[in-house]
Amino acid sequence: MSFADVPAEETTPARHRELAARHNGGPYREAGDARASGRGFTHHLHDARNALRR
Repeated sequence: MSFADVPAEETTPARHRELAARHNGGPYREAGDARASGRGFTHHLHDARNALRR
């Protein structure tokens, strides 16, 4: 199943982290910096959702 096959509201935190790591790391997505970016994404997801609701 690809990322596009899952509606955003049904995406799990693990898939969010993976997508962020792929986006930010490209071919180096397994590297520590890309993985850290993915973890950081999920830490700020709640704040981003609240900002979009305003």
